[in-house]
Amino acid sequence: MKHRIEQHEVLYRLCRPELETLRRVASGGDGIAIVADPSGLVLDSVGAEEFARRAFEVELSPGWSWNERLRGTNGIGAVLMELKSLVVRGNEHYIETNRFLDCAAAPILTPTGSVAGVLNVSVPSSMASAYALGLVEVAVDQIEHRQFADTFTRHTIIRVHSERELLGTPKEGVLVFDGSKLVAANRHGLAILKLNWTALGQHDFGDLFDVGALDDPQGHIGEALRSANGLLLHSVKPDMRRISRSVPNALPRLESATLTMPIYDAAMRADVERTLRILDCGIPVILSGETGCGKEVLARHLHALSSRATRPFVAVNCAGLPESLIEAELFGYLDGAFTGARKGGSKGSVREADGGVLLLDEIGDMPLSAQARLLRVLQEREVVPLGGSKPVPVDFLLICASNLNLEDMVAAKQFRQDLYYRISQFRMHLKPLREHPDLPDLILALWRQTTSGDDRYSLSPETVNALAQHDWPGNYRQLVGVLRTLFALAEPMVPIAPHALQYGTAGAISSPDAANAAHLDTKTRAILQNALDQHQGNVSRAAKSLGISRGTLYRRLSQFGDK
Repeated sequence: MKHRIEQHEVLYRLCRPELETLRRVASGGDGIAIVADPSGLVLDSVGAEEFARRAFEVELSPGWSWNERLRGTNGIGAVLMELKSLVVRGNEHYIETNRFLDCAAAPILTPTGSVAGVLNVSVPSSMASAYALGLVEVAVDQIEHRQFADTFTRHTIIRVHSERELLGTPKEGVLVFDGSKLVAANRHGLAILKLNWTALGQHDFGDLFDVGALDDPQGHIGEALRSANGLLLHSVKPDMRRISRSVPNALPRLESATLTMPIYDAAMRADVERTLRILDCGIPVILSGETGCGKEVLARHLHALSSRATRPFVAVNCAGLPESLIEAELFGYLDGAFTGARKGGSKGSVREADGGVLLLDEIGDMPLSAQARLLRVLQEREVVPLGGSKPVPVDFLLICASNLNLEDMVAAKQFRQDLYYRISQFRMHLKPLREHPDLPDLILALWRQTTSGDDRYSLSPETVNALAQHDWPGNYRQLVGVLRTLFALAEPMVPIAPHALQYGTAGAISSPDAANAAHLDTKTRAILQNALDQHQGNVSRAAKSLGISRGTLYRRLSQFGDK
């Protein structure tokens, strides 16, 4: 669960305000609100305690999957199949024990149209559930609208609606242009222009609005726009001053994995653009770099900007699958292909990625037998599932990632030479964090993302400098983890001082071991006493100078027996 929540941290964070609102609504009645990831796994559940206990008995609780393949017809699973908001009432549930539920659910879509997750409200089947669906749809509008805040910092964002009063609300249409090309939107924006998700990457500003062909839409956005089909729309001109104040050189944070999107320098951004062009031509790409430097996040970013942005993105961690299962997971299998095979078989990751992008992370850990089958799939553009004989055509763009030196592995006969030559036509190397040209600015940008822009929490300049001077062997993943830890320890309106930093051998903030505990206690007590002496015993001023709250200082003093 920890891994899944970290993997979908952006979804989890975006849903929190709506979950809190739905918690109050559900607790006041008799129901629960649920957020699930794109696979149907329940990440969080809030609401009425008694009803939550009944839901727990049928496994409608965090940690359980409600994918339709496992549960039959149900709200979460049906949404993932239909990709639209709907209600599954009591007797419509396939499993009889679930028929005490009425489930109203809706998909949460990213700005490029892929599924970020599902929001669901479940109430007793004896209650009218129409109101629940309305609550869910309003909440999803809020969540999707919030995705555009401080995300597309290098793009032009246009907000439009046929009714002026709805500008600035989650019902407004949001359109994102890279230069003149439409690259992202919300569903309201597409509906206003009578488009669907396939329009992304296909239309210029001049195709959509009655201003002729344009290279840059910024100078043509005023208080009103006329769409190409003659509809008069009210619009909000982008605040270019706000955009210029946003983090420079930041790539859009679309579907973040376990890591926040790193901020690249100009050379790296040029590499990203070259890599995108290569990938869109159907040429495999290798992303190399140390662990934690953001290879999967970059892969997701490339997918979001590619010609396949509206099609699936499937990531496979080759190091995380047992050797005995990796071929079944990659290439799929038929019903009864082997002992323990899932009833009905499995498509496999390669077929799941058909039409989209397949990421093979840590490909250096793929067994040689699976490498041979992968090579055949890449050459023939078709896959034969385990236990089958009929090939199935597949079409996908391939990204491979590794922190190992594949050339050395080929020389050591640990990686197939023919597969290496097939996938290594273009390689992009991601620099480690310690080589970033402006670490302080990067740290502050990631801190703003960690705190969701909450100005009540801040890092002191001394703390930023201390973080910038650290070696960061775990790269961006480690830095983001440390920032999350600092945020958990932070006090509102009190800048975090360097005293909060204590690195273990791996560079993480850690507690001391028993051998050093006494020494640290002595040192800590001396620091606290020194601060009190400097401020003539004024606890508030001493606490402020240390970057902690007065209550924290009192607690630490009481631990040492001081009153």
